[in-house]
Amino acid sequence: MRTAGAALTTGLALGLQDALDPRQPAPVVAPERRESPVRDRIVLFFHPQVPEATLVLIRSA
Repeated sequence: MRTAGAALTTGLALGLQDALDPRQPAPVVAPERRESPVRDRIVLFFHPQVPEATLVLIRSA
């Protein structure tokens, strides 16, 4: 019975830790100012060596 309680407590603690301390950074939303208009609404900048550095720009209408 103690082992089951310990396993349940450990699972809850790990789940709570993941919920309170997310490992993924929050997305950044910033206004863009351009002199020349961009024609595409979605622009993807893919970095093949570092996939985490990939950037997606989505323009609103």
